[in-house]
Amino acid sequence: MTKNLLMIYEKSGEEWAKYLKELLTSHLQIDDVFLYDVSYESNKMVEDLIGSMWQCKLLVLTRDILKIFCENQSTYFFELLQPSHRVVLMLCGVNSPEGLYELFPFERDCHFILPDQDPHDYISTVSIVMNKGNLIQFY
Repeated sequence: MTKNLLMIYEKSGEEWAKYLKELLTSHLQIDDVFLYDVSYESNKMVEDLIGSMWQCKLLVLTRDILKIFCENQSTYFFELLQPSHRVVLMLCGVNSPEGLYELFPFERDCHFILPDQDPHDYISTVSIVMNKGNLIQFY
């Protein structure tokens, strides 16, 4: 089975996304990592990403990305973050995921990493998510 990782971020989280891509691809067997900057969001792009099979979706959660999600009020982002047990939230500049939970009514079974954690924690968390059972794609 291929192992694919989607990293979702916006400009203020770009450095974290690039760092995590480098770190994770050097320590885990990942076939493909796609960096998705929501600043350049289009409905077609999000639809294409929703239709893809991702073992893990890593969201660099910043105040700015919450603003973008709130302004767009797009159900596409909610769909993109499903199933939530395959989502890892990197909390950057936000103390909790509550703002995200207020925007999107999904299960609170996401995984969390923090900027001040050891890089091995990032690797371990993503590895756990990527290796959880078989991926099920719903149509």
